[in-house]
Amino acid sequence: MVNTTHTRQSPARKPHLRLATVDGAAWAPSGPAPVPGIDPDGIVAVMAALEEEGGIRTLGDLACALATHPTPVSAIIALADAGLVELDLAAPLDPAMRVRRVR
Repeated sequence: MVNTTHTRQSPARKPHLRLATVDGAAWAPSGPAPVPGIDPDGIVAVMAALEEEGGIRTLGDLACALATHPTPVSAIIALADAGLVELDLAAPLDPAMRVRRVR
């Protein structure tokens, strides 16, 4: 669950900096991402690509959505490890493997 809060303005921070907590761990855009191996922009790119096709796409399609990521397939597997997507483990690990959004 993600909760966002506004911090008070201080000389060291920008006004209205938004901090979020993901499962109790705080993070901000300049801090660590909530999923190791993929930044928040990558997470949004994958989730948006999944939503375009009703929540299911192939691994190859999603890797193309992360074309600028140095290791797009590893990033998608990190999302599966985090429980955000499911991989069709009955299929071989290839571009045709289906990936489904979980939440």
